[in-house]
Order: sequence, then C-alpha cells, then structure tokens
Amino acid sequence: MASMIIQRMYRFVAVARGWLPQQRSRKFARQAKLWVETLETRFAPALGLLNAFVVPVSQPADDIHVHTLADAVGRVSPGGSVTIELGASPDPEQPVNITTDGLTIQGDPRVPNSALPSYRLNILASNVTSPIFTSGP
Repeated sequence: MASMIIQRMYRFVAVARGWLPQQRSRKFARQAKLWVETLETRFAPALGLLNAFVVPVSQPADDIHVHTLADAVGRVSPGGSVTIELGASPDPEQPVNITTDGLTIQGDPRVPNSALPSYRLNILASNVTSPIFTSGP
C-alpha cells in the first residue's frame, strides 16, 4: 500500500515537472469537432460628430463638410464645434436656430473674420460660444 502511494506521488511529480508525458484517458483522446457559429449583428450607437465644417458650394459635401450652417449644427454632437471656411455662403434662411448644447461656432482661424459670411443666430441651447457671429432675429 505504501509503495502504491509512493508510485502515485512519483508519477504526479514527474508529470508536473515534465519528466513524463501526461497520459490521457480514452474519453478525451478523441478529436473534438470544431464548428463556426454566426454572431448576432451589433451596431454602434450614433454618437454624432465632434467637428463639422461649412465649406463653399464648389467643394463636395460629405459627413463633416456641408454647405449650410444649419446642416452643420444638426450633425454635431453636444460639446462639438462648427468651423466656417473661406468662401462659404450664408444660409438662405436666417436666423439659424442653434439647438445643440455646448457648441462652438467659429471662423477658420487662418482667415480674417471680415472675409467670412455673415450669419444671424437664434441660440436656443446653453453654453454656445460664437465669438464672431451675432445673435438674435
């Protein structure tokens, strides 16, 4: 009995230290069958953009480059900024309603403010910064 215990302990230590290969039982010796499962579709929530640019009509529009300030304000998430670039046209319908909180509306910093279009803004949100544009109807 004592010799059987010593043999088991030796085998345990030998396998643990890598001296002997570990024996596998017949139950686990068979190959496992592999398969691929499809996962459910996951979409990230629309978070909006942090920046948008009002560009001239001659430039193509995309997700962040639009032709009107109203479109740019609608695309930007709270805390974002809208930059008016040189050559942009003023919105045909003014005043432009600003409904996004924490928005910054600025001109292109490389261009003098006198070269940018004029906008009238109707600010309906809080913490809106617009250093170069006038507010009110």
